[in-house]
Amino acid sequence: MKRTLRYLARATAALLVTILAIGVSACSMRDSTSKTSAPAPSGPIIVVSSLGQWGSLVQQIGGDQVKVTSILTDVSTDARTFEPSGSNAESISNAGMLVVNGAGYDSWASKLIGKSTVLISAADTVGASEGDNPYLWFSKEARKSVATEIAESLSKVRPSEKSYFHRQLATWQKSETSVESSITAFAKTHRNLSYAATDATAYYLMADLGFKDATPESYQRSTQSGGEATTSDVKEFTALLEKQRIDLLITTPGASQSGSAENTEDNNAESTLVSQAQHAGIPVIGITAQMPDASSTLTQWVEDLIGNISDNTAKSDVAAPPSPAASTVPNESGSQSQ
Repeated sequence: MKRTLRYLARATAALLVTILAIGVSACSMRDSTSKTSAPAPSGPIIVVSSLGQWGSLVQQIGGDQVKVTSILTDVSTDARTFEPSGSNAESISNAGMLVVNGAGYDSWASKLIGKSTVLISAADTVGASEGDNPYLWFSKEARKSVATEIAESLSKVRPSEKSYFHRQLATWQKSETSVESSITAFAKTHRNLSYAATDATAYYLMADLGFKDATPESYQRSTQSGGEATTSDVKEFTALLEKQRIDLLITTPGASQSGSAENTEDNNAESTLVSQAQHAGIPVIGITAQMPDASSTLTQWVEDLIGNISDNTAKSDVAAPPSPAASTVPNESGSQSQ
């Protein structure tokens, strides 16, 4: 009888061990299955850009791994006074990544960002802040820094495609090198050039090309951040043109289109300056703040502008002096911030 009880006890213990082992094995299989069967991200990364020019750069770097929506694509729209619609707000809040310019130029965009959205700010990337010249896409240093930041951020969102994003970046860098070659070629055949502008939009581009900004300081101060030029400012600017002291006049078509009394005055002042420049035989070039529809990429847009400027500028055989240091960020009027 005792032997029978001992036998039953051993058999029961063995059965419990077997059941426990099977249970542990089943749990392990479930854990293993859950770890290996998690679905990989599929479909493109949803990216929203406040400005078309930065959106085009994201598309060049992201390729077929991104779906980009740009909020501002109209050259007549001023990003500083733009009011996003409900659909704009929804697109931004639902985006996987938001690319903004920053430096106070499009602050409405970052205010609408979703909790899980990755943010890229061109201004933060190059160390610019509100009050500095915000037209960063015209700076060769800013373009290179932002392109690299886009590639790195996309790689963090989708690590499996890191090598792809960096190949795309390398391809873009080749096209940007072509732009810089055009800038270098221009500088080698031009010297002591100066320009004046009705707006600070083209400051970085003109600085990269070696131009001196001769816009009257009083006019710059008055029109900074969308202000209005006084009669005295326009008179001083007109005298500069009459005496042919500059090589180019740069205007910003579409910068003042709201129809307000102030913008009407600005348009009248610009018309006066354009007429005077034409009378003095000074070339006038219009450079919009937003990328025009005719340009498919930021790179193409800048290349085309360089060609236009070159076609309207006399040449010299003496090399131009170096452009301002890339580390300095001018304020919105164009002068260097300290």
